[in-house]
Parts: sequence; structure tokens; C-alpha cells
Amino acid sequence: MKFIEGIRPQLDDASEQKTDGGEIRYKVESGVLKQMVEAASTQIIKAESRQSGITGAELIRPNSKVWKVSLGRRNDDQSYNRCKREKHIAVDWLDDLDLSDKTYEEIFALLKNERDDDAKNPTMDANTLDTLINQMNKGDIVFIYDGPWTIRDIGVITGDYTFMKGRPSPHVRSVTWLKEFSQPIDISEMNGGIRLTLKTIYELPRIQMSDVQKLIGNYDNSNSTISKSQQVQQLPYYLIIDEINRGNISKIFGELMTLVEKDKRQTISTIFLIRKSRLHYQEICTLSER
Repeated sequence: MKFIEGIRPQLDDASEQKTDGGEIRYKVESGVLKQMVEAASTQIIKAESRQSGITGAELIRPNSKVWKVSLGRRNDDQSYNRCKREKHIAVDWLDDLDLSDKTYEEIFALLKNERDDDAKNPTMDANTLDTLINQMNKGDIVFIYDGPWTIRDIGVITGDYTFMKGRPSPHVRSVTWLKEFSQPIDISEMNGGIRLTLKTIYELPRIQMSDVQKLIGNYDNSNSTISKSQQVQQLPYYLIIDEINRGNISKIFGELMTLVEKDKRQTISTIFLIRKSRLHYQEICTLSER
């Protein structure tokens, strides 16, 4: 595992059974430093929300997924305003059916059955419903779509799938709104320059919990649920690497070593500790260069 992030090969079932047709897939996994950053960012979000009296943020996990969600169809603020007011995200299609415990295949079949034989396969609609019902979890983050590069709100999912018969969009998930922006916020840099599409719900795997914490904490406006005056003091987090002298420093840190060297562009503060005993460490040097 890399210190920050690395690629780990994974074998599919066929490969594990050593049969023909098996393929190796590669999954990006966070290293120990990135895991620590995400855990610290999660704790900051929880602390600020708790101080502001916001319930639901305690469900957020360092590995909570971030989802892009569209509320209503294009130029439909009525659905958006209703969802904001009633604190949920909602999806239509199959408006008269409770889809609890339905699999993707069952949802696809139901959508296919209600459409004409020559109609396009309802793959995208089935994916949206399946995501809302089966893939989203309590504590996951939702970014509410505004445009190809921007979002208008951030929320956390606080409830399981619920069917609300008779509603315009009856398939819902309860949310708590963590941030309501007075002006849409551009997330293109955080999202790797990838445009947001009109698909109702899909995951944003490039967005990390540290990005969410930055968005919630860095933008203050009259509609913000967490104001700058309410923000809690951010306590430092430490990563202690025991017996690092036994390893290859350049392989452990990689290009991260450049961050602990003198850099005229910014202030760097790095503390190095040496182990004195099982529970005691002594600071041997601190780099603080401008």
C-alpha cells in the first residue's frame, strides 16, 4: 500500500478459480496518510455540525460516498423547493409501486413492462432507482446539481428508502442539509475537471471528505447552516511512524518528501518525533519555513 494512494490489483471470480476468461482489475485505494486526512476532515464536519445543533452529521464516515443528485427536471424549481423544505431527495418513475427490497433486475423489468415494446431500454432510469434504494447509505453525502460545473446544496443522508404514495416523486431518502449556498459553487477542480451530467443520481468518486469539509467551512453566506463564528477550533492530528529507520525513506514517502523541504511559496510546519519508550515521544526537530 502506498503512503498516500496506490493501485491494488484484484482478481475476478474466474481468475481466482484459474479458469479461462478471468481478468485482473485495478482499484485505487487510499494510503495511511490519506485515510488520516479523511478521518480528520470527518471529525471536523461532525464537530462543527454538533456545535450548530445539526443532527445527522454524526452518521458521516471517512469512507462515506459522495453522490450527485438532481432534484426535479430541468428548470423545475418546484420539485427542488419541495425537497429542500421537506428535507429529502426524491425520484419519480413507477410512482404507484413500493420498491422496497427490489433488485436492479426487478426494477428494470418493471420499467420495461410499462413501456412500449419499441421503447429504449430503461437502463438509466433503473440505475437511478437502484442507486437510491439499494446503493445509498445513511451518512453518505449528496451534492445537489445546479449546472455542469456547480452545485447548490450539500446534505447528508439520514434515512433508509421510503415510499410515499401519492407524491409527485414518491421514492425518497431523508436528508439533513449541511450547507445551503446563496450562489452556486464551482466544484470542477475538485472533480478533476469532469462535467456534471443530467443523470439524476451517480457517485462522484473523485470528491473526498476533505473536499466536503472545505466546501462546508470555506464559504459563508446568509443561508449557511454553519457560520464562521460557530466553527470549532481545529485540533492537530499526528501520524507517528514507528521505527521508520528500518525502512526506505524515499519509498515510504515518495514525492511527499518535497513537502518537508524548504519551499519559498508557502509556510510548512512538520514535526519529527523520536520514540523514547512505548508511550513517550520526544520532538527532535520542527521544520517551519516560509
